[in-house]
Amino acid sequence: MAAPTAPVMGADGVLVLNSGSLETPTWNEMLNLRDLEWSLSYSDVEVSSRIGGGYKMHEPALGDIAFSTEHLHDPADTQLATLRDAALGPIAVDLAIMDGEIDETGSQGFRMRVKAFDFKRAEMLDGIMSQAFDWKLCYSATPPEYLIIGA
Repeated sequence: MAAPTAPVMGADGVLVLNSGSLETPTWNEMLNLRDLEWSLSYSDVEVSSRIGGGYKMHEPALGDIAFSTEHLHDPADTQLATLRDAALGPIAVDLAIMDGEIDETGSQGFRMRVKAFDFKRAEMLDGIMSQAFDWKLCYSATPPEYLIIGA
C-alpha cells in the first residue's frame, strides 16, 4: 500500500481569474485572497415507488456550486477591482478554485462562469477592512468543469 501524501494546507489553495478568452484562458492568481470556501449540493427528487418497501427514496438532481471569497481591501488591487466591478454589474467572470497552482500537475478544482450574488465590505473598528463575495453559477453555454491538471 502506498504511503499517504501530506495534507494540503488551506493556504495552498488558489483562486484564479481568467483575463483571456474562454477558449484560451490567461490565468491570474488572486494574491489578495484571504479565505475561500466552496460547496456542491444537489436538489432532492423523491423517486418513491412500491419497490421501496414503504420507504421514501431519493435521488440527487440538479447540482448547485456556490463559493465565497474574502479579500483584504486594497483600492490599488486591479484584480479585486475586476471582482468588484463584476459584482456591481452584475457581470459574469471566469474563475477557477484550485487546491494548488493552476499549472501544477495534480492540482484539482472547479472552473466556472459565475456572478456575484452578495458583495460585502467589512470595516471593523479593531480589524482590517475586507471585501467578501458570494458567487454562484450563472447562465452560460460553458458548463462548470472539474479540472485535474495533468490527468
